[in-house]
Amino acid sequence: MLKNYLKIALRNFRKHKIYTFINIFGLAIGIACCILILLYVQDELNFDRFYSKADRIYRIVEKRITPEGENHVAYTMPLLGETLVKDFPEVEASARFFQGWRLTVKQGENRHIVRNYYFTDASFFDIFDFELLKGDPQTAFSEPNSVVLTESEANSLFGDANPLGKPLKIDAEDFAAFGEVPFYVTGVMRDVPHNSHLDFRLLMSAATLDRFTDSWIPGWLYSWNSGGFVTYVLLKEGHDLTALEAQFPALSEKYRGKEAWKEQQFYLQPLSDIHFYSTHIAFEEHRSEGELTYVYVLALIAFFIVLIACINYMNLATARSINRAKEVGLRKVVGAMKRQLSGQFLSESMLTSVIALLIAIVLVELLLPQFNTLAGKQLAFDLTANKILLGGMIGIALLIGFISGSYPSLYLSKFQPVTALKGAISSTTGASRLRRVLVVTQFTLSIIMIIATLVVFQQLDYMQTKQLGFNQEQLAVIDINHDDVQTNFMTIKTELLRHPAVNGVAVSSRVPGDWKHFRRIVALRENDSEEAGQTMFFNGIDEDFLETYQIELLQGRNFDRNLASDSAAVILNETAARALFNDSPIGNIVCVPKSKFEGNVIGVVRDFHFHSLHSKIEPMVMGFMPEGGRHAVHGIDYFTLRINAANMQGAVAHATQVHEQFDPINPIELDFLDGWLDKKYEEDTRAGNIFGIAAALAIAIACVGLFGLSAFMAEQRTKEIGVRKVLGASVSNIILLLSKDFSWLVVISILLAAPVAYLVMNNWLADFAYRIDIHWWVFLLAGGLALLISLLTISYQAIKAAIANPVESLRYE
Repeated sequence: MLKNYLKIALRNFRKHKIYTFINIFGLAIGIACCILILLYVQDELNFDRFYSKADRIYRIVEKRITPEGENHVAYTMPLLGETLVKDFPEVEASARFFQGWRLTVKQGENRHIVRNYYFTDASFFDIFDFELLKGDPQTAFSEPNSVVLTESEANSLFGDANPLGKPLKIDAEDFAAFGEVPFYVTGVMRDVPHNSHLDFRLLMSAATLDRFTDSWIPGWLYSWNSGGFVTYVLLKEGHDLTALEAQFPALSEKYRGKEAWKEQQFYLQPLSDIHFYSTHIAFEEHRSEGELTYVYVLALIAFFIVLIACINYMNLATARSINRAKEVGLRKVVGAMKRQLSGQFLSESMLTSVIALLIAIVLVELLLPQFNTLAGKQLAFDLTANKILLGGMIGIALLIGFISGSYPSLYLSKFQPVTALKGAISSTTGASRLRRVLVVTQFTLSIIMIIATLVVFQQLDYMQTKQLGFNQEQLAVIDINHDDVQTNFMTIKTELLRHPAVNGVAVSSRVPGDWKHFRRIVALRENDSEEAGQTMFFNGIDEDFLETYQIELLQGRNFDRNLASDSAAVILNETAARALFNDSPIGNIVCVPKSKFEGNVIGVVRDFHFHSLHSKIEPMVMGFMPEGGRHAVHGIDYFTLRINAANMQGAVAHATQVHEQFDPINPIELDFLDGWLDKKYEEDTRAGNIFGIAAALAIAIACVGLFGLSAFMAEQRTKEIGVRKVLGASVSNIILLLSKDFSWLVVISILLAAPVAYLVMNNWLADFAYRIDIHWWVFLLAGGLALLISLLTISYQAIKAAIANPVESLRYE
């Protein structure tokens, strides 16, 4: 019986090639999109879940209680992890991670700067089971000055040679003593998977830190009042997390005193939660924070596209029911049962879906590299290794086949034999109403996605073109990697300015869009109690910073290096001035009790965005950077050059030469500021691109179905059109006749889509502190675009029918 069903299905495919192509093409595109999005969703949801003990690994998060509220940070005390192991039997192991600013790694002639590195404990491989290609995980970190390299880092430094036991020269900005002793490679591990929140190129043994007994390191390592370590713990099977955390206050009191818990608490964050639930946590080591909303939206888009493709099949199948009515009637007369007829039509649908799946697999293979670029992923389409995806694909194909064919099979199989054989089945039955509902559903979903795409791109354009309070164009930023450069920054500025294309040079602790954290201080007015302090950002700058960045000075004056008193002067942004002094800040004193610093306010600048537009402008205090590059609160870390665009390349070459003159150890790190700022919106840009492509595919699939449906309707009304033309109807009359039936369905779709799209996108925009308003013309444009595309789709068939010779259509009347 099944073989017979397949023969009949293939015969129908050959007989109706256009409809078969439309159905298979639509389903193949829908399934391919679904597979790509499922790969993305699976990758996001599997973040940090590839470890064999992932369900027992937790990160310790510190909660700091301040007068302004709670702050959550991923940095904890160095002693906390090993103390938990010692005092609580349910804690099996702990491992700490500490990262300084930067390393310069040298091996022979090879040298480069490494930022993503950690010091870690010998228990690292007991918790995180990364694959070690060379070396012994049990001893890799047991000795001081041990280094484990990732595979790519080992290839970069040693090429094809075996690096085990080989020495490395490492200079660290934070640990000058490291340059005195060589490090040795004790292991090479496979590169960190892209769906790990941890990201590093090399690991060094924490035991190395214990070697420097005559420095500040021991006092920091063995103090309950220090921090800077990210700590992970491995709990035993069957652990009770709530009961364990309930004992933390007593632990804090035992080692830190009775009052400590009131201001500094800690809790355990599951490893699987880190990727999506860490936006409120500062100072965390995290490759890329995930956005669960985007994952849900993408999954919904995949469902929409497949649904639209399914609707195409159902529409065309029910529309063609008139042509198959006599076939159904004849089969019933010769004894076919209803379930047999349903099985036949379902088998056609299933076969269509399977063929579409096979084509979709080819499309995924072809499109995956482009999709990876679009999504910023490293997804692999390996069905032998990804059993979940394979099962999901088969399940999707069968489900699509069943959903697509269920109604047509039930509808066709219930025809009465006598009525069907007389040809009395009318196209103006309930099936026609269903087709209208399905068309409206298709276009409603498509218009929602078009509106979403327009809003996303508007917001992205707003963020990229909004005045930030400074001019970010032609600003090149050089990261300072050596103490000598900080000390001699005035001399280096003079050298950089010698090139005619360098129009300005400034130094600062931080720059807008910085990947490093701006330092936070608690500032208050003179004679106020510390309880009145307010949390603000601090940035150390020189006298050329405002001019180089073209930041507007609203009150007072800029810093002056010729005035010795300016070493204790500060400039505030508008928000800080309002918070501390209302409208008259000039001449007042800003106190920073923790640093014992008091600064005289000499100026106020217009607010400028030093973070992304996702967050509001916060109060900022800017202090003057004296000779030597060290301020009472902070030191400098950047040169910023304003470069003439006419000779950008020459200016960069000159800056590189100057850098090598004053810092022969570290390679120059030069980037353009606008590139840094753009990176703040990478996730939003990717979401916008995916929305746009999804909307285009949705409307394309819907229009392909509409093309087939309009072709069928024109075919059904061929004789009617012939009569109308004989009676004097013009071509425009015929086109209007065939187009209006579908046009009003699209209009209904616009009316249904507009409020839904507004609610969804208004909720999305709520995540931005600075956002656009959704204007009425967005809905008009999206609706007009959908209507225009649908009319163009229909018009081909309408014009073809309208210009046909009426003699041909009436020949058999």
